[in-house]
Amino acid sequence: MIASPGEPVRVTDLTRPVLRRGDHQEINMEPVYRRKAGIDVHKKMLAVVVRCQSGEQIEYRKRKFGTTRQEIEHLRAWLEGEGVDEVVMESTAQYWRPVWYGLESHFQLHLTHPLKTRAPRGRKWDFRDAQRLTDRWCSGDLEESFIPGAEQRSWRWLTRTRVGLKDKIIVVRNQVEGLLEQGSIKLTAVVSDVFGVSGWAMLEKIAQGVMDEKVLVAEARGVLRRKEEELKEALGGVWNRSTGCC
Repeated sequence: MIASPGEPVRVTDLTRPVLRRGDHQEINMEPVYRRKAGIDVHKKMLAVVVRCQSGEQIEYRKRKFGTTRQEIEHLRAWLEGEGVDEVVMESTAQYWRPVWYGLESHFQLHLTHPLKTRAPRGRKWDFRDAQRLTDRWCSGDLEESFIPGAEQRSWRWLTRTRVGLKDKIIVVRNQVEGLLEQGSIKLTAVVSDVFGVSGWAMLEKIAQGVMDEKVLVAEARGVLRRKEEELKEALGGVWNRSTGCC
């Protein structure tokens, strides 16, 4: 068609059909399969299976690695060479943690509970377990455990460690007060805080074997000096190191 003077010329690609409203074109879209790997974690060994799917054909590539830092680096390099995108593993004791920490910045990781992936009785085999992990994960048959990020894990560890140390301090204090009661040393009845400056100084003397009330009372500080007679009476117990009682 020749355009008339003054009419804009429309350039059309003659190699491609022009689609108009109402026309439909079939587009051939082939599914893209992501490569996934399953790891059966042991104390000294990792059994790894990579699941490669192309259409209806599925190929499994298997390899074993150690659990040292160098071996985990070899595992990471091998998985990257295989084009793996996702990795699924079992939370076996504490052995999965070094593997997770070594791979989390390179792959999308998933953690499952061993009780939910247990093999039938008599069919336990390392590579078969790893293969079963990948197959069940691809079919959506596994529940994933929540693993926080590195920063959140650090704060969680610090918080739990602090709480644990506080609990241990309380236990030790109760044990010390119990030992004093067994020796008829009623220090807690006079001193508000046995583990304060005065109480701690007296406990150190008692631990050294000093049981003279005058020497112990001399360790009193501040307002506690006014309770000299009460302290002598409270410290009048006899401590037996061998039996831990009076």
